[in-house]
Amino acid sequence: MVNDIEILKLSEVLTSISHTIKRTFRNPIWVETEISNISSPSSGHKYFDLVEYNGNGNIKANIKGNLWKNNVSKIFNKFENNTNEPLK
Repeated sequence: MVNDIEILKLSEVLTSISHTIKRTFRNPIWVETEISNISSPSSGHKYFDLVEYNGNGNIKANIKGNLWKNNVSKIFNKFENNTNEPLK
């Protein structure tokens, strides 16, 4: 502890977050969000923001996301098959 603040390693924090999510959402879920600022660099990966807006059009929640190139086709196809819309 430093100044009464517990110090944890990143892996410990991520493990705790993972366990919390698994306990809270025991079954698969879909998250309703808007994709913003999607980029497709030459690496083949996809980088984007997931955004939720409030009723006034202001950002209510925002998180960065990435999709590794070996999963791009699978995820894009799954999304389109389930929504009948392209992921964009």
